[in-house]
Amino acid sequence: MQEQIDLLRRVAVHNVPVLILGEAGTGKELFVTAIHEASRRNTQRLIAVNCGAFTSADSARLGHFREADGGTLFLDEIGDLPLDAHARMLRALQEGQIMPLGETSSVKVNVRIIAATHRDLMVEVAAGRFREDLFHRLAVGIIHLPRAARTCGRH
Repeated sequence: MQEQIDLLRRVAVHNVPVLILGEAGTGKELFVTAIHEASRRNTQRLIAVNCGAFTSADSARLGHFREADGGTLFLDEIGDLPLDAHARMLRALQEGQIMPLGETSSVKVNVRIIAATHRDLMVEVAAGRFREDLFHRLAVGIIHLPRAARTCGRH
């Protein structure tokens, strides 16, 4: 765990996407907050989005990328992001642009991405359930959180 904390400190100061891998209960959200707080974006917003609950935009609202503009966008459970949303996510990451619902031109956004998942994304890529180019765009800094300690009830 100390190695991952040291890695957190190193990646936090660089404006690069970070992918945090680990099971539920390993502290992924604590790492996200620590990265944001140690970054130059710490005075701006940290917006969390559960990608497992992601739906396509169907109403006029500011949107997660615009809400997080200047700050950090935490994409929780990125491995659950529907495949049809991967191209839009990739464009936002590569170009720093989004196409808001009902608008005819793209909007520039300045967002640092931190993504997390319990899934093995390389297995998902091999199975065709996760785009390889999106994986590589997200996995600039990778933090692997060890399994949570489990007790077996014995003394």
